[in-house]
Amino acid sequence: MNPDLPEKIDLANIPTPIQELSRLSEHLGGPEIYIKRDDLTGCELTGNKIRKLEFSLAEARGLNADTLITTGGIDSNHCRATVIAGAKLGLKTVLYLRGAEPEHSQGNVLLDRLAGAEIRWITPEEYKERGAIMAGAADEIDSAGGKAYVIPEGASNDVGAWGYINGAFEIADQCAEEGLQFDAVFNAIGSGGTTAGLVLGFKLKGLNLPVMSVAVCNDADYFNEKVSRIMQACVNRYSLDISDMSGGFEIIEGYIGPGYGVPYREVIDSIKLAASLEGIFVDPVYTGKALWGMIDQIKKGRFEKTSRILFLHTGGIYDLFAYNKSFEF
Repeated sequence: MNPDLPEKIDLANIPTPIQELSRLSEHLGGPEIYIKRDDLTGCELTGNKIRKLEFSLAEARGLNADTLITTGGIDSNHCRATVIAGAKLGLKTVLYLRGAEPEHSQGNVLLDRLAGAEIRWITPEEYKERGAIMAGAADEIDSAGGKAYVIPEGASNDVGAWGYINGAFEIADQCAEEGLQFDAVFNAIGSGGTTAGLVLGFKLKGLNLPVMSVAVCNDADYFNEKVSRIMQACVNRYSLDISDMSGGFEIIEGYIGPGYGVPYREVIDSIKLAASLEGIFVDPVYTGKALWGMIDQIKKGRFEKTSRILFLHTGGIYDLFAYNKSFEF
C-alpha cells in the first residue's frame, strides 16, 4: 500500500503515458525501449519539475508565502516551471540565473519573462554561494512585510522528492496494469531530486528497478552523496518505512562533454535520431545527453537484446529553440 502523500497542488497533467519506441529499438538491434512521457505533464509546465513543484508549492502556500525564490542555469527548466506555476497561483517569483544576460530572450528565458519573473543574473562564482544569496533575498522580502519561500535548484529536497516518489508509484501501477517489466530506468540527473524520488518510490513499492541516471553536470561522487542525502532527509522527515537505503541507482558518467549546457556531436545526432524515428523531441542540455548515454550503454553491450528499458523523458523542449544554432541540416 502506498503511504499517504503530503499535501500537493494539482498542476501537472498526470498520469503520463508509457509508450514503446519500436523504431528506435529496431534501429539499435535491441533491447526493447519504452519511454515515460513526462514531457507531456503540460505545455507551459512540460517536464519533470512540475511534479516536484506540486509538493513544494503546496508547502509554500501552507506557509502563506507571496514570493518564490529559486535558482538555476540560464536555460533552467525548473526556473521556467516555477515562474509559470507561481503565476497560476498568484505568487511573485525571483530567479537567480547563472550566466550573462542574453541580448535577446529565447527559450526558457523568454517564457520566464513573459510570466513575470524578476530575474537577477549571477556569475558562476556567485552561483557557488546561491544558498546564502537566496537566504539573504528572503530576509529582505520578509523584512519588507512579505513572505518568501526558497526552493532549491530543481526543487530537489525532501519535499520535492515526493514528486517522483509519486511518479515511481505511477510507473509501478502502469507496469502492473500493462504487464510490463523493465530491467532499468534511464534519466538525466542535474540536481538529484528526480533520482532520489524514483529510488524511494520503487523501494516503497518493493519493486527492484534500477535507476540509471546520466550525469549532465558534476561527477558520480557528487551525485551519490547528493541523492543519498535527499533520500535520507525525506525518510527522516516523513517517517518512511524503508529498512534498506542502499543501492537502487547508478550514476552514469562520461556524457557531459565539454561542459554543462554544451552540446556535442553525439548528442545532436541522438536528438535528430529520436525526432526522425519516433517524432520525439529531446533537448541538448538534459534529455539529449541522457538519451545519448542510454544509446551508448546499449552499443557497449550493457544490456541483453531481450532486455526492456524505460527512458524517462523529463522535458526540456524549449531549450531546443535556445540552441538552434547547434543544428545543421
